[in-house]
Amino acid sequence: MLSIRLFSALPALLLLSQAALAVPLHFDDPLTRLDGSSTLGAVARSRTIEFTNVATESGKTVDLRITAQLKKQTIFGRRAPHGSDAGDPGYIPNYGATAAAPDDDLGLLYYGRHTNDMENGLRLTFDFFDGTGARSGSFAESLSLAELDLVLYDIDGETTSGADPTSQSEYLTAYLADGLTAYALGRSATPLAASLGADSLQLSGHRSDLREDDVSGAVRLIFHDTSSFTLDLGSEMLSGADINPVFTGLDGDMSLFPEADFSPLVSLLPEQSVAFAVPLPSGLLLMMSGGGVLLLSRRRISRRKTDRDLRAPAA
Repeated sequence: MLSIRLFSALPALLLLSQAALAVPLHFDDPLTRLDGSSTLGAVARSRTIEFTNVATESGKTVDLRITAQLKKQTIFGRRAPHGSDAGDPGYIPNYGATAAAPDDDLGLLYYGRHTNDMENGLRLTFDFFDGTGARSGSFAESLSLAELDLVLYDIDGETTSGADPTSQSEYLTAYLADGLTAYALGRSATPLAASLGADSLQLSGHRSDLREDDVSGAVRLIFHDTSSFTLDLGSEMLSGADINPVFTGLDGDMSLFPEADFSPLVSLLPEQSVAFAVPLPSGLLLMMSGGGVLLLSRRRISRRKTDRDLRAPAA
Protein backbone atom coordinates (compact mmCIF):
# COMPACT_ATOMS: atom_id res chain seq x y z
CA MET A 1 0.00 0.00 0.00
CA LEU A 2 1.29 3.48 -0.84
CA SER A 3 0.50 6.63 1.05
CA ILE A 4 -0.18 9.49 -1.37
CA ARG A 5 -0.24 13.22 -0.71
CA LEU A 6 -1.61 15.53 -3.39
CA PHE A 7 -0.31 19.10 -3.53
CA SER A 8 -2.45 21.17 -5.87
CA ALA A 9 -0.44 24.40 -5.78
CA LEU A 10 3.04 23.67 -7.01
CA PRO A 11 3.20 26.17 -9.90
CA ALA A 12 6.76 25.45 -10.96
CA LEU A 13 5.90 21.81 -11.72
CA LEU A 14 2.22 22.05 -12.58
CA LEU A 15 2.64 24.76 -15.22
CA LEU A 16 5.78 23.50 -16.97
CA SER A 17 4.15 22.46 -20.24
CA GLN A 18 1.02 24.60 -20.54
CA ALA A 19 1.65 25.85 -24.07
CA ALA A 20 2.30 22.36 -25.42
CA LEU A 21 -1.07 21.08 -24.15
CA ALA A 22 -3.31 24.00 -25.11
CA VAL A 23 -5.86 23.89 -27.93
CA PRO A 24 -4.99 26.68 -30.43
CA LEU A 25 -7.89 28.86 -31.57
CA HIS A 26 -8.10 30.46 -35.03
CA PHE A 27 -10.67 33.20 -35.69
CA ASP A 28 -10.55 33.06 -39.49
CA ASP A 29 -13.79 31.30 -40.49
CA PRO A 30 -16.79 33.37 -39.33
CA LEU A 31 -20.31 32.34 -40.22
CA THR A 32 -21.58 35.80 -39.33
CA ARG A 33 -21.67 38.25 -42.23
CA LEU A 34 -19.03 40.98 -42.30
CA ASP A 35 -21.22 43.96 -43.09
CA GLY A 36 -19.09 46.85 -41.87
CA SER A 37 -15.68 48.40 -42.37
CA SER A 38 -13.04 50.05 -40.23
CA THR A 39 -9.49 51.27 -40.46
CA LEU A 40 -8.48 47.87 -38.97
CA GLY A 41 -10.37 45.58 -41.35
CA ALA A 42 -13.81 44.19 -42.22
CA VAL A 43 -16.29 44.24 -39.32
CA ALA A 44 -19.22 42.12 -38.20
CA ARG A 45 -21.69 44.76 -36.98
CA SER A 46 -23.41 42.41 -34.57
CA ARG A 47 -23.47 41.69 -30.86
CA THR A 48 -23.04 37.98 -31.62
CA ILE A 49 -20.52 36.35 -33.91
CA GLU A 50 -20.25 32.66 -34.78
CA PHE A 51 -17.24 30.71 -36.05
CA THR A 52 -16.88 27.20 -37.40
CA ASN A 53 -13.71 25.15 -37.08
CA VAL A 54 -11.85 27.38 -34.62
CA ALA A 55 -9.95 24.34 -33.31
CA THR A 56 -9.77 20.55 -33.09
CA GLU A 57 -10.05 18.84 -29.70
CA SER A 58 -9.59 15.06 -29.35
CA GLY A 59 -10.67 14.50 -32.93
CA LYS A 60 -13.69 16.78 -32.67
CA THR A 61 -14.15 20.01 -34.61
CA VAL A 62 -14.82 23.01 -32.39
CA ASP A 63 -17.31 25.78 -33.22
CA LEU A 64 -17.52 29.02 -31.25
CA ARG A 65 -20.17 31.60 -30.48
CA ILE A 66 -19.24 34.93 -28.87
CA THR A 67 -21.95 37.16 -27.40
CA ALA A 68 -21.42 40.74 -26.27
CA GLN A 69 -23.31 42.61 -23.60
CA LEU A 70 -22.78 46.37 -23.70
CA LYS A 71 -21.99 48.43 -20.62
CA LYS A 72 -24.09 51.55 -20.35
CA GLN A 73 -23.23 53.97 -23.17
CA THR A 74 -20.82 51.74 -25.08
CA ILE A 75 -21.25 51.72 -28.89
CA PHE A 76 -20.67 48.31 -30.55
CA GLY A 77 -22.19 46.15 -33.28
CA ARG A 78 -23.66 48.98 -35.34
CA ARG A 79 -22.68 51.71 -37.78
CA ALA A 80 -19.96 54.13 -36.74
CA PRO A 81 -21.29 57.06 -34.71
CA HIS A 82 -21.20 60.53 -36.20
CA GLY A 83 -17.78 62.13 -35.87
CA SER A 84 -15.90 58.85 -35.34
CA ASP A 85 -12.69 58.20 -37.22
CA ALA A 86 -11.97 54.47 -36.72
CA GLY A 87 -14.96 53.07 -38.61
CA ASP A 88 -17.75 50.70 -37.65
CA PRO A 89 -17.49 49.16 -34.17
CA GLY A 90 -17.80 45.39 -33.87
CA TYR A 91 -15.87 42.13 -34.27
CA ILE A 92 -12.89 42.04 -36.65
CA PRO A 93 -12.18 38.38 -37.49
CA ASN A 94 -8.98 37.15 -39.17
CA TYR A 95 -7.17 40.12 -37.69
CA GLY A 96 -3.40 40.48 -38.08
CA ALA A 97 -1.66 42.74 -35.57
CA THR A 98 1.60 42.79 -37.54
CA ALA A 99 2.72 41.79 -41.01
CA ALA A 100 4.78 38.95 -39.50
CA ALA A 101 1.94 37.46 -37.42
CA PRO A 102 -0.76 35.17 -38.89
CA ASP A 103 -4.06 36.86 -39.77
CA ASP A 104 -6.19 34.67 -37.50
CA ASP A 105 -6.65 36.80 -34.39
CA LEU A 106 -9.89 38.47 -33.31
CA GLY A 107 -10.08 42.25 -33.08
CA LEU A 108 -12.64 44.03 -30.92
CA LEU A 109 -13.45 47.67 -31.67
CA TYR A 110 -15.92 49.70 -29.62
CA TYR A 111 -16.51 53.33 -28.75
CA GLY A 112 -16.50 54.55 -25.17
CA ARG A 113 -18.33 57.61 -23.95
CA HIS A 114 -16.90 60.29 -21.68
CA THR A 115 -18.76 59.33 -18.49
CA ASN A 116 -15.98 59.59 -15.86
CA ASP A 117 -16.62 56.04 -14.63
CA MET A 118 -15.61 52.47 -15.49
CA GLU A 119 -18.78 51.51 -17.34
CA ASN A 120 -17.53 51.72 -20.92
CA GLY A 121 -16.88 48.32 -22.42
CA LEU A 122 -18.09 44.84 -23.28
CA ARG A 123 -18.91 41.65 -21.42
CA LEU A 124 -17.97 38.88 -23.87
CA THR A 125 -19.15 35.29 -23.38
CA PHE A 126 -17.31 32.58 -25.34
CA ASP A 127 -19.30 29.34 -25.81
CA PHE A 128 -17.76 26.26 -27.46
CA PHE A 129 -19.74 23.63 -29.38
CA ASP A 130 -19.16 20.31 -31.10
CA GLY A 131 -19.00 21.13 -34.81
CA THR A 132 -17.92 17.73 -36.07
CA GLY A 133 -19.42 16.55 -39.37
CA ALA A 134 -23.17 17.19 -39.59
CA ARG A 135 -23.01 19.21 -36.34
CA SER A 136 -20.97 21.95 -38.04
CA GLY A 137 -22.67 25.30 -37.59
CA SER A 138 -25.50 23.88 -35.48
CA PHE A 139 -24.26 25.28 -32.13
CA ALA A 140 -26.41 22.71 -30.35
CA GLU A 141 -24.04 20.51 -28.32
CA SER A 142 -21.72 22.16 -25.80
CA LEU A 143 -18.09 21.02 -25.89
CA SER A 144 -15.52 21.32 -23.09
CA LEU A 145 -11.91 22.08 -24.03
CA ALA A 146 -9.13 20.62 -21.91
CA GLU A 147 -6.89 23.68 -22.03
CA LEU A 148 -6.71 27.13 -23.62
CA ASP A 149 -3.72 29.45 -23.82
CA LEU A 150 -4.93 32.93 -24.83
CA VAL A 151 -3.25 36.31 -25.15
CA LEU A 152 -5.17 39.57 -24.87
CA TYR A 153 -3.17 42.50 -26.22
CA ASP A 154 -3.30 46.26 -26.77
CA ILE A 155 -4.76 46.78 -23.30
CA ASP A 156 -3.38 50.27 -22.87
CA GLY A 157 -4.76 53.77 -22.59
CA GLU A 158 -4.34 57.22 -23.96
CA THR A 159 -2.94 60.53 -22.83
CA THR A 160 -2.83 63.41 -25.28
CA SER A 161 -2.32 67.14 -25.01
CA GLY A 162 -3.58 70.04 -27.02
CA ALA A 163 -6.95 71.66 -27.47
CA ASP A 164 -8.84 68.44 -26.64
CA PRO A 165 -6.67 66.31 -24.32
CA THR A 166 -7.78 62.71 -23.73
CA SER A 167 -7.07 60.56 -20.70
CA GLN A 168 -8.15 56.93 -20.78
CA SER A 169 -7.16 53.64 -19.16
CA GLU A 170 -8.32 50.20 -20.32
CA TYR A 171 -8.90 47.09 -18.22
CA LEU A 172 -9.76 43.40 -18.50
CA THR A 173 -11.43 41.05 -16.01
CA ALA A 174 -11.42 37.21 -16.18
CA TYR A 175 -13.17 34.82 -13.79
CA LEU A 176 -11.82 31.88 -11.79
CA ALA A 177 -15.10 29.97 -11.98
CA ASP A 178 -14.67 29.70 -15.77
CA GLY A 179 -11.61 27.49 -15.36
CA LEU A 180 -9.00 30.24 -15.20
CA THR A 181 -5.96 28.58 -13.61
CA ALA A 182 -2.97 30.82 -14.38
CA TYR A 183 -1.83 34.08 -15.95
CA ALA A 184 1.39 35.76 -17.02
CA LEU A 185 2.25 39.42 -17.59
CA GLY A 186 4.56 40.67 -20.30
CA ARG A 187 8.25 40.99 -19.49
CA SER A 188 8.39 44.76 -19.28
CA ALA A 189 9.37 47.55 -16.94
CA THR A 190 5.73 48.66 -17.05
CA PRO A 191 3.48 45.57 -17.42
CA LEU A 192 -0.24 45.59 -16.80
CA ALA A 193 -1.26 45.95 -13.17
CA ALA A 194 -2.79 42.69 -11.87
CA SER A 195 -5.30 42.55 -9.03
CA LEU A 196 -6.65 39.21 -7.76
CA GLY A 197 -10.04 39.20 -6.07
CA ALA A 198 -12.03 36.42 -4.46
CA ASP A 199 -13.48 35.28 -7.79
CA SER A 200 -11.73 37.23 -10.54
CA LEU A 201 -8.49 38.60 -11.95
CA GLN A 202 -8.39 42.20 -13.14
CA LEU A 203 -5.68 43.63 -15.39
CA SER A 204 -5.37 47.40 -15.77
CA GLY A 205 -3.49 49.33 -18.43
CA HIS A 206 -1.61 52.58 -18.19
CA ARG A 207 -2.71 55.94 -19.50
CA SER A 208 -0.43 55.75 -22.51
CA ASP A 209 -0.89 54.48 -26.05
CA LEU A 210 1.11 51.36 -26.96
CA ARG A 211 1.84 49.51 -30.17
CA GLU A 212 -0.20 46.34 -30.58
CA ASP A 213 2.98 44.25 -30.52
CA ASP A 214 4.22 45.84 -27.27
CA VAL A 215 4.03 43.09 -24.64
CA SER A 216 3.59 45.76 -21.94
CA GLY A 217 -0.09 45.82 -22.88
CA ALA A 218 -0.55 42.04 -23.09
CA VAL A 219 -1.57 39.26 -20.71
CA ARG A 220 -1.53 35.51 -21.12
CA LEU A 221 -4.50 33.58 -19.67
CA ILE A 222 -4.66 29.80 -19.10
CA PHE A 223 -8.04 28.06 -18.83
CA HIS A 224 -8.69 24.38 -18.06
CA ASP A 225 -11.74 22.20 -18.70
CA THR A 226 -14.03 24.93 -19.94
CA SER A 227 -16.95 25.00 -22.36
CA SER A 228 -17.66 28.67 -21.69
CA PHE A 229 -15.84 31.66 -20.27
CA THR A 230 -16.48 35.38 -19.86
CA LEU A 231 -14.17 38.35 -20.30
CA ASP A 232 -15.04 41.89 -19.27
CA LEU A 233 -13.34 44.59 -21.34
CA GLY A 234 -13.59 48.20 -20.30
CA SER A 235 -12.22 51.68 -20.58
CA GLU A 236 -12.12 54.36 -17.91
CA MET A 237 -12.66 57.64 -19.75
CA LEU A 238 -11.42 60.54 -17.65
CA SER A 239 -11.30 63.39 -20.13
CA GLY A 240 -11.33 64.20 -23.81
CA ALA A 241 -13.78 63.77 -26.66
CA ASP A 242 -17.27 62.49 -25.91
CA ILE A 243 -16.72 59.46 -28.17
CA ASN A 244 -13.41 57.62 -28.22
CA PRO A 245 -12.50 54.37 -30.07
CA VAL A 246 -11.07 51.48 -28.03
CA PHE A 247 -9.43 48.39 -29.52
CA THR A 248 -8.36 45.06 -27.96
CA GLY A 249 -6.90 42.04 -29.76
CA LEU A 250 -7.25 38.34 -28.93
CA ASP A 251 -4.59 35.84 -30.03
CA GLY A 252 -5.75 32.24 -29.60
CA ASP A 253 -2.59 30.38 -30.62
CA MET A 254 0.36 32.28 -29.08
CA SER A 255 1.55 33.42 -32.52
CA LEU A 256 1.98 37.15 -31.89
CA PHE A 257 4.40 36.95 -28.96
CA PRO A 258 6.92 34.21 -28.21
CA GLU A 259 6.41 32.53 -24.86
CA ALA A 260 9.71 34.00 -23.63
CA ASP A 261 8.18 37.50 -23.84
CA PHE A 262 6.04 36.67 -20.81
CA SER A 263 7.02 36.31 -17.17
CA PRO A 264 6.59 32.87 -15.52
CA LEU A 265 3.00 31.75 -15.13
CA VAL A 266 1.31 32.65 -11.85
CA SER A 267 -0.89 29.81 -10.57
CA LEU A 268 -4.42 30.66 -9.44
CA LEU A 269 -5.11 27.20 -8.06
CA PRO A 270 -6.04 27.06 -4.36
CA GLU A 271 -3.32 25.82 -2.01
CA GLN A 272 -4.33 22.59 -0.33
CA SER A 273 -3.02 19.12 0.36
CA VAL A 274 -4.98 15.92 0.78
CA ALA A 275 -3.53 12.65 2.09
CA PHE A 276 -4.99 9.26 1.24
CA ALA A 277 -3.88 5.69 0.50
CA VAL A 278 -4.51 3.55 -2.57
CA PRO A 279 -3.01 0.35 -3.98
CA LEU A 280 -0.38 1.16 -6.62
CA PRO A 281 2.68 -0.57 -8.08
CA SER A 282 5.47 -0.44 -5.49
CA GLY A 283 8.02 0.91 -7.96
CA LEU A 284 5.99 4.05 -8.72
CA LEU A 285 7.45 6.87 -6.65
CA LEU A 286 6.42 10.01 -8.54
CA MET A 287 3.46 10.86 -10.72
CA MET A 288 2.19 14.07 -12.24
CA SER A 289 -1.44 14.90 -12.91
CA GLY A 290 -3.31 17.88 -14.31
CA GLY A 291 -4.26 18.86 -10.76
CA GLY A 292 -0.82 18.74 -9.20
CA VAL A 293 2.03 16.45 -8.21
CA LEU A 294 1.63 13.14 -6.45
CA LEU A 295 4.41 12.41 -3.98
CA LEU A 296 4.41 8.78 -2.98
CA SER A 297 5.97 7.21 0.11
CA ARG A 298 6.35 3.43 -0.11
CA ARG A 299 5.17 1.17 2.70
CA ARG A 300 6.06 -2.48 3.11
CA ILE A 301 3.97 -4.77 0.92
CA SER A 302 3.63 -8.45 1.73
CA ARG A 303 5.81 -10.69 -0.46
CA ARG A 304 2.80 -12.94 -0.87
CA LYS A 305 1.16 -10.30 -3.04
CA THR A 306 1.44 -11.12 -6.73
CA ASP A 307 1.67 -8.79 -9.74
CA ARG A 308 -1.97 -9.61 -10.42
CA ASP A 309 -2.91 -8.39 -6.92
CA LEU A 310 -1.17 -5.08 -7.51
CA ARG A 311 -2.69 -4.22 -10.86
CA ALA A 312 -5.06 -1.25 -10.94
CA PRO A 313 -8.69 -2.35 -11.28
CA ALA A 314 -10.18 -2.18 -14.74
CA ALA A 315 -11.93 1.08 -15.57
